[in-house]
Amino acid sequence: MGNDVCVGLGASLCQELWSFHTDAKVFGYEHDLGGIVQKVEKTRSTQFTTTWSYQTSTDPWTAGAMSDVFVVPNLNVMYREAHVVNWKNESCTVEQTADEKLPVTTTINLEDEKNQPALAFFSRYHVEYVKLPEIERSIENIEHSISLCNCTESPTNICSVAGEGKKKSCDELGEQVTYLRSARDEWRENLIMNDDFKENSIVNWFEEVGPKLMTDENDLNINDHSSAITPQTLLLGAEEIENQPKKRNDDTNLEEVKRIQFSGGGSTFSMMLSKEKVWDRVGLSCWDGCNADYENTIEGPGLDDLKGTVKGIGVVTDIKLLTAKIHVTHESTDESTDTESTSIRFTLGDDEPGDEFVVDLYYDEKFGTIIFDTIAGRSKCPHETGTAAIEDPRLIIKSYPPQHVFPDEDMVFEIELSNLGVGEESQFVLYAQHRDNEGSLKLLLDGAPFGGSREFTNILKDTTYKKTLVIQRGPRLFQYSSLDLVMESACEDANSHNNDLTASVFNETKSVSQKLFNRGAGENAVIEFVKPCPRVEWAGELKRDRHFVINTNSDDEDNLLVTVFNPNHGEDSFQDMTNDRLEKVLLFYRELGDLRWSTARTE
Repeated sequence: MGNDVCVGLGASLCQELWSFHTDAKVFGYEHDLGGIVQKVEKTRSTQFTTTWSYQTSTDPWTAGAMSDVFVVPNLNVMYREAHVVNWKNESCTVEQTADEKLPVTTTINLEDEKNQPALAFFSRYHVEYVKLPEIERSIENIEHSISLCNCTESPTNICSVAGEGKKKSCDELGEQVTYLRSARDEWRENLIMNDDFKENSIVNWFEEVGPKLMTDENDLNINDHSSAITPQTLLLGAEEIENQPKKRNDDTNLEEVKRIQFSGGGSTFSMMLSKEKVWDRVGLSCWDGCNADYENTIEGPGLDDLKGTVKGIGVVTDIKLLTAKIHVTHESTDESTDTESTSIRFTLGDDEPGDEFVVDLYYDEKFGTIIFDTIAGRSKCPHETGTAAIEDPRLIIKSYPPQHVFPDEDMVFEIELSNLGVGEESQFVLYAQHRDNEGSLKLLLDGAPFGGSREFTNILKDTTYKKTLVIQRGPRLFQYSSLDLVMESACEDANSHNNDLTASVFNETKSVSQKLFNRGAGENAVIEFVKPCPRVEWAGELKRDRHFVINTNSDDEDNLLVTVFNPNHGEDSFQDMTNDRLEKVLLFYRELGDLRWSTARTE
């Protein structure tokens, strides 16, 4: 507010006596909607994750095709095998099968509460060499029960099955055989290896296998993601050398390489092929109230400006309306995310220095897993099919003992050892399989006791080493089973707990063996020493007097009672010691002073 006063002096004239100016606001309100003046945010989150992982064996003795894993949902059915003991009174013996074993029956109760759905996680080796023989044996046992029950001629018979409390009808037994045969046939079909895979290069894994593993109407095709052996970062820095050999009309580039070469010594090469699919869904909800989005406007009167004069001019006012806007936003959403991923990883490596492998990689069209086709290379222990053997033992028995070896003599074998493999120097072991040494034979190799494994180091390639093996008779027997003489790589001997169970099945072992024997051949080969005639000593008067007298005073003038004694009666009787070789018993005598022996007559 301002006041102006004008005072005139002399000729001056003052026309404006009073004026004023004022600003007054009766009511005002301002609201800025340009920012957030109030906010409340709440978040709830729940996450569930389940991961399934299947890995094949990393053991060098079981890795490969036999470690392929079958993951199969099934009904786990308990069964029981019972040995049947039937006593035959007429012969006082137990009834046995043709191979002199007790009959076995298999009982199955599908209604048993212990039978539950299960997920089988079996290796190819376990299916082929454990489960399939079990199923085959069960089929044979139940079919034997069907035969004993005469179900073919009388299908309505009720059968008593050994090992089970209640009886079974022929139909029930036949149904069990049907189930088992179906299981057997399905396993056999899935065990068949597909050899038609050479067109399925690993380079095409994402284009061919990826969509098949996870596909639906929203899935995307993958056309430009590499699955070649060589990483893209290495391809960018690859330099082509001069005079590089090439196949005629070969336009293959490094991005299409499916073959890998790698060496042993502990280093590994790993590769993972993975695919992940995310499905994210967001929707509205009414958590703490449903969603809202609106705006309110409020208007009202108000005095914002006042001007006035006293003389000649009236009061001027400026009246403005009050305006207010309110914007309200409330949002509540529900979001869920599903993630599905599949990955296949493999690792290539070998612990043995000097080993080398050349492997082509393909994929299995049915399962999407990787197939390894070994093309070339060299390997030691275990020897891999498709590669040259670094250690390839050769064992020859150059000289066998004669058929007639006396009990106190040595049975001598001359043997030769050599390595036919590509390794310059190798280590081998030689041992005799004492599992079959039931009579305590003594073995000597080069004059030293030969009871366990004898290791030979620095065996040179294509060099023959000669050894002498001696067998001495045990304390009692004269005939023994033949023994296996085995030569194998030292590392195979060190891993014999795996080798004995698996390598012979996989045909990967380079172990060789020869039989030690001196009589017979094949399954009839034996180690036999000449068995002497049993010792006989006089007994009674002959042992006491060392002579006898026959005259008219004898009680029996026509016959002489002769008694002999078996000094080895603690071991066996005369009859048992001679029943397979005794032809006749002779008694020789002569008169005192006579030089010619006469043969006594026996009746």
